Amino acid sequence: MSFVKKFSWSWSSLDTWETCPRMYEWKYVLKNWGPETEQQKWGNTVHSALEGRCVFNEPLPEALTSLEKYGQIADSARAAGLLVIGEQDWAIDRNFKPCGSREWDVVYCRLKVDLGIIAPKRAIFIDWKTGKPKEGSDQLALGAAIGFIQYPHLEEIETKFIWTINGQQTPSVYKRENSHNFWASFLPRVNAMEKAWTLKQFPPTPNYLCRAHCDVKTCEHNGKAFRR
Repeated sequence: MSFVKKFSWSWSSLDTWETCPRMYEWKYVLKNWGPETEQQKWGNTVHSALEGRCVFNEPLPEALTSLEKYGQIADSARAAGLLVIGEQDWAIDRNFKPCGSREWDVVYCRLKVDLGIIAPKRAIFIDWKTGKPKEGSDQLALGAAIGFIQYPHLEEIETKFIWTINGQQTPSVYKRENSHNFWASFLPRVNAMEKAWTLKQFPPTPNYLCRAHCDVKTCEHNGKAFRR
């Protein structure tokens, strides 16, 4: 298989690379995604239903009526004159300017926003999570960093995970004046990933996924047990 022509990244690809470069190569370079899992199918169903309810005011399926409160929050925001967006694919180029997520020749970083409520100076961007609750991550910081680029008028952004299984929330608040700190955290890591991509060097990092949760069957560590 040939390597993709231009390097680009997302939080997911960076997280995969930092977990194991060999796994990153398998998924993001060689494009071996495998069949959609039942968990992924359920996640897509929830995302689609919440977009329909929150953005287009469509009724939720009976199995998801417990999520109606989020639709009501979106309704209240619209009634107050705020902008409500959903399932947005954002992208920026290497000059940190907005671009289309499918502008393959210029796109540098991509991010998806599940739900956004945008006021004149402040916004909330939400990422629905349909698995088991976990601690927050720097994915929230990346959402704010790109949000400030997409909406230059914003002074403050709150990003949060909402775990649909129990309503648990993991919020973080960011100020525009500190946005340079976000990139100072991400870029050295991204540059290391791009160097590996350029040199086509993806050594494996043995980890707890090797035993039963890695699709790279050709890896010498596949099927072996390692601690976290």
